[in-house]
Parts: sequence; structure tokens; C-alpha cells
Amino acid sequence: MSSKRVNVLVYAGGGSTTSSVRHAVWSLRRLLGPNYAVLTVSGDQILKEPWMASCALLVMPGGADMGYARTLNGEGNRRIKLYVQMGGKYLGLCAGGYYGCARCEWEVGKKGMEVVGDRELAFFPGICRGLAFGGFEYQSEAGTRAAALQVVKEALATGGGAVPERLQVYYNGGGVFVDADSFKYRGVEVVARYTDKLAVEGGDAAMVYCKVGEGGALLSGPHPEYVLTLA
Repeated sequence: MSSKRVNVLVYAGGGSTTSSVRHAVWSLRRLLGPNYAVLTVSGDQILKEPWMASCALLVMPGGADMGYARTLNGEGNRRIKLYVQMGGKYLGLCAGGYYGCARCEWEVGKKGMEVVGDRELAFFPGICRGLAFGGFEYQSEAGTRAAALQVVKEALATGGGAVPERLQVYYNGGGVFVDADSFKYRGVEVVARYTDKLAVEGGDAAMVYCKVGEGGALLSGPHPEYVLTLA
């Protein structure tokens, strides 16, 4: 990673939610400061400003995947994809995870809730399908839970340090990365798996790492960045 890449940018434009941005910024500042500057970035900045050269990590937080598409389809996604291909890093959390896949399938067949369609970034070459667990309601905590995850320790071994075998992570509306194991030949590694019974078919992948050119994307269904004290 270039020494000039000192900014961690958390997307706070169309589609993002205030609470998701706040949790991401707080957690990343706690983990990465003082070595990196954790800042928010708007959709307009993604589209027009030269953010890529100084960006170590671009974070797409929770929110609404369709809102991201309305703001970034075309030039915005072209810039994001080029940034990652040239050695950048993308972290997609819940909605940001759906957005980083080739296709989003969310609440299929449920009137007033269904979101289905292809996505331009396609870091994960398959489908992110949700809800992994039922009960989601907009502007509500009704569908939240502590999702039990099995960590794939081999996928994280190169990072050094202790790696837990199991985690409980805040969940509210995330998906499953469908048949993720079948994309290993395309540079996809499963990082964590759901262990509870799921509401959709397609395997159990809760988090995946996708090699993209010289860079990579980590996509997550649940919210590992969520901090209870900020709720």
C-alpha cells in the first residue's frame, strides 16, 4: 500500500443512514487512529473529486442499496471499481455488501419490500440474497439479532494475531453470499459463516473477501462495526 494512502473514506451520500455512518466512523477511528484519517465522503465527492490516490479504504456502510445505485451508477461505480482494481480496498457492510455483488435479491416476492437487480461493481460475482433472518422493518430494530458466526480462521491467518473461532455480531437486514464456495476459482474466500437457521437458500456465507485486480473487497451481511454504546 502506498504511503500516500492515509484516508479511510466512509460513504455518507445518497442511500446511507446516519446511524450506520456514525457506527462505521467511530469503530474505524478507534481501530485505525492515529495512523489513518477516517473521514466521510459524499456522492458528489466520489463523482467529481480526486479521492482515489489518497484513499486506503473505501467503506460503504448500511443503508439502502438502491439509494447507492441512484447516486453512483455509471461514473461513480466506474471510479470505485477502477480504484479497487488498481490496488484499493472496499469494505461493504450490509447494504454496502449487497451493493458490492453482481446481483441483489432482497425480500423477493414481498410486496412493497422487494429489491431485485444487477449491480455494477460486481466484486462478488454472484448474488447476495436476503433476508438472512426475517423480521426486518424500516426505521425499526424489530428484525435485529446477535447473529452467530463461525470464523474461517484460514482465511484470516495471514493477518497475524489471534483469530476467534466464533463471533456474535449485530444483524439487521443483511444477506447471504449465494454459493460463495463455488467462486473460489475467481478469487473469492469465505471469511465467516452463519451458524443459525437461515430464511433463504444459497449456503451460509456471511462475509466474503474478493480479490479484484491488484486490490480487494470485503463484503459483510451483518454489522461487525456496530457499537452498542452509540445506539
